[in-house]
Amino acid sequence: FSIKSEDGQTSREGVTPQTIADIPTGRYTIIARRGDWEMRGNVEVQRGDTIKKSFAFVSAITNITSEPSGAEIFVDGKPHGRTPLRRKRSILTRNGKTRPTLFLPMAA
Repeated sequence: FSIKSEDGQTSREGVTPQTIADIPTGRYTIIARRGDWEMRGNVEVQRGDTIKKSFAFVSAITNITSEPSGAEIFVDGKPHGRTPLRRKRSILTRNGKTRPTLFLPMAA
């Protein structure tokens, strides 16, 4: 994880779970990572506050099909294979949602 202050400077980095007791007051973005997944959340720290922030990296099965099969699958401009595709881990984007782009091969 990393915590970035409102001005964009990284204040802390580490692994979870973690308790941070000496962070200055202000607004922060907390970035949690698991593999190539990234989730963000915002918090505002005020004097004397105790704040708890949790992130849930939920895995799911991704199924993508096309008719005819063989379409190239792109998510955020990155290739993810061809249809039919079944993965035990999602190919979600940062906000947890995605709309894959499919390109069918040209018929000869």
